[in-house]
Amino acid sequence: MIKAFRRRIENLRVGKKLGVGFGLVLILAAVIAVAGIDQFRDIQDRNAKINYSLEISAAVNQALAAQRHYQADYAEENIAQSQKYLQQGLASFNEMENTLYWNAEMRAWLDTFPGLVKAYQQSQQQFVAAVNARQSIRESWNLSKSEAAFQDIKQELSLGADLMLQLQMSKLDHALLDVHYTVRGVAADPNENSAARLSTAADNAAVMLDTFASLVTPQQEQALQPLKSQLIRYKKAFSPMFLLLLSSKKPQRTCRSRRKR
Repeated sequence: MIKAFRRRIENLRVGKKLGVGFGLVLILAAVIAVAGIDQFRDIQDRNAKINYSLEISAAVNQALAAQRHYQADYAEENIAQSQKYLQQGLASFNEMENTLYWNAEMRAWLDTFPGLVKAYQQSQQQFVAAVNARQSIRESWNLSKSEAAFQDIKQELSLGADLMLQLQMSKLDHALLDVHYTVRGVAADPNENSAARLSTAADNAAVMLDTFASLVTPQQEQALQPLKSQLIRYKKAFSPMFLLLLSSKKPQRTCRSRRKR
């Protein structure tokens, strides 16, 4: 059979032999071209995936950097920037997932990314809410307004007060200063020790205030009442406020972009 086939080839005219050879070359060239085009498309696809991955990673890193800046200065524009970068990263991710080919295993892995971003955004919102609550607590702990009456009385009594009154006024001044420092300590580092120091400082200042109020006129004593109420309020409202301060946790860094293969 092989010999018969060889004889048939040998009996072909030169033109037909050239035509057959040229046809075979064309077929081979077509196969090579198809393989080359397929390989080129694969390279393009890989390159597009890498570019999208880098773009998403950059957006996520910028969002995390803006979050760190917010944790340093609590500026609202920083948290807005963080949210904007997260949205940009999600937009790039959706475009990448919808325009490029992914096998079932890789698509299942990619589908976890939006959930991670959503979890991070929820954690971020909780952190911002806790920061805002902590700021309101700090403002509510401010003694400046209620302490104004005491400062006015100090001005009135600075010249004509007797030695006992001046001594008690100095003790109260020192006790209130201690309250100022312990309030800042609780706001900066809320823990059981700072809470205990604030409670002790408030109790001491309240005792000093009562003693000082017993030495001044009824009108001056009445003017000191808001300051006394503020010191008492530390004891009544301290526990829930302190727990709220402790709840001011940083958002977990669950939003990380990985290089897509």
